[in-house]
Amino acid sequence: MNKEEFLETLKMQLLSELSQEKAQAQVQYYAQYIEGKIREGSTEQQVIEQLGDPRLIAKTILSTPGREEEGNRTCYGENTRTQKDFSGYGERPTASGRKRVFAKLDLSTWYGKVLAILAAGLFLFVLFTILSVLIPVVVIACLIIFAAAQIRKRKK
Repeated sequence: MNKEEFLETLKMQLLSELSQEKAQAQVQYYAQYIEGKIREGSTEQQVIEQLGDPRLIAKTILSTPGREEEGNRTCYGENTRTQKDFSGYGERPTASGRKRVFAKLDLSTWYGKVLAILAAGLFLFVLFTILSVLIPVVVIACLIIFAAAQIRKRKK
């Protein structure tokens, strides 16, 4: 498959559910992407193979949540999105349909999981540090109380 065939297949798949303008914006993005990779030294065939099946790309674009909303950009790679366009970005519901969120930290994202693991590690470090100080103090206190009790028994 060459670049023209790739872009034509992508366009035909997108036109099944998108307007001409939105489909053309997607096709233009991929055309620019392919040209950029060719300028970087890849061959057209390598870039097309790396991208994969244009029907799968179209299906992914068409299944993107919120693409119907006014003003929401659907072209991947464009840096023209506003903050509201990212609401819900990375949200994945659990099997019950609810997001795993802890104190506004979305635990379904990789960075949420990393932060949770770091927080647990910090908690364990503090806990073991406190216990390493308290255990000797408690043992010494118990030994003193035991010795005092033994001395009292001998005096009686």
